[in-house]
Formats: sequence, structure tokens, C-alpha cells
Amino acid sequence: MRLIRLSWLLIVILLLAAGCSNLPTLPPMPTLPVSAPPSTTPVPVQLITASPLPGQAATNLPAGNVTSMPTNGVPTTATTPYTPFSARTAVDSLNLRIQPGHLSEIVRMLVLDTPLTILGQTPGGEWIFVQTTEGITGWVFWQLITSDTDLRACPVLIPEGIQTVRGQLTDKAGQPVMGVQFAVEQGDLRSDGMTDAQGIFYVFLPSDASGEWVASFTAISCDSPLMDANCNCRVGACNGPDPVSINFSLPTEGTLTFIWK
Repeated sequence: MRLIRLSWLLIVILLLAAGCSNLPTLPPMPTLPVSAPPSTTPVPVQLITASPLPGQAATNLPAGNVTSMPTNGVPTTATTPYTPFSARTAVDSLNLRIQPGHLSEIVRMLVLDTPLTILGQTPGGEWIFVQTTEGITGWVFWQLITSDTDLRACPVLIPEGIQTVRGQLTDKAGQPVMGVQFAVEQGDLRSDGMTDAQGIFYVFLPSDASGEWVASFTAISCDSPLMDANCNCRVGACNGPDPVSINFSLPTEGTLTFIWK
């Protein structure tokens, strides 16, 4: 009798297992999955020479660096190979944008610790061109992602289909001043840019932006040589720029020039 009961128990278990295999499968949650590290297939980029600022000689950007960016957001022409590396979002609800700039349309919001593949950066390095594990590409602000690799190691991409406002900040001796933030505003619309090691800031605006805008000094980064180790202004270093602001009209192709007092 014991063997008969065991046999019936096995039959019942097999029938239940067969029934479970026909249960419907729930679709995956609409979140960005964590996957294997990005492919190491080199992405080609095209080296070009950066246009000089007034009074400066033309210089090449760092190695492996510049390519044009068509309006569909995908780099095309290639000469020098680049191996993409991985990064992750450092904040929750990070905006992934179609184009660089704080006024660009948002593709989606990324959750904390979302894996990304780094494909390039804008001139100035403040916006990083990335790809999600879903294959969606877009731009994120560089300070809101983390990577074991220096983000400046990716190629510089020249975005098209947007307007770029470029400014230059030097001291009275003509030397560049880095780590100073400028805002470009029109009413409630605002986008920002920070001066790089060459004293240049780039602000990216939508292609349909027009009319009168104003560029003005807003802040100094703790990483700026104007600040000490405690993020306080060095003696006599923080008197501000001259002029404090510049009015201009879009579209513009010139360079907004500021001199640090």
C-alpha cells in the first residue's frame, strides 16, 4: 500500500508541474535592465582641428577626439578607432536628452545606477553622449554619472541641429580662467555652461530659439583655481567678470568675451 500511495503522489506532482508550465508569463517591467558590460567594438571618429578663438593659434584637440554629429544623433565618418567604456547614473530621475543643453527635449528619465555606454562628449565636456542597454542614445550632464574611466577619454562630438553659444573668459593678462559658470537666459528659459581649461564655455540651445538673450556670470566652481582648498575665494580673486553680462541676438556666430577683474 505504501508503494501505491507513493506512486499516486508522484503522478499528482507530475500533473501539477505540467499544469504550471502553461501559466502565462508576465511581461518585463518597463525599467532599464542591468546587462553585461558594453561591447568593446571600436566606434570610429574623425579627427578635426578646433577653430581658434580670436588672438589664438589653431590647436588640435586631444587625441582621438572630434567628429561631426548629424541631426539623428549618430556619429558617422571614421578614421580613428575609439573603444566605448561603461558608466552608471549617479542620481535618480536623470534626464536623458535628445540634444545637449538644459532646454533640449527629454527622451526619458533614468533611475539610479542605470548602466550606460559612453560614446562621446560635447566641446567643453559638460554633456556626454550615451547609450542605454536598450540601445537608446541621448545626452546626459557629466556630473550626474560615474565611471571608472575618465569621462574626458571619449571623443569630442560636434552636435548639429542645435545652436551653440560660445563665450571666452580670460584674466587681464589674457590667460584663460576655468571653472566659472555662465547662464544664457531669455525670460524663464535658461541653459548654463562652465569655462574649461581654455577659458571657453559652451551653451547649447534648441534650433528654434531666437530673439534677444543675455549671458551672465552666475557662479564659481570649487575646482576653479580662483578658489582655495576650502572652496573659498582666494584673496582678490573673486571680483567678477567685466562685463557682468552681455546681451546678444540669436542666431549668433561670434564669441562672447569676458575679462576677469
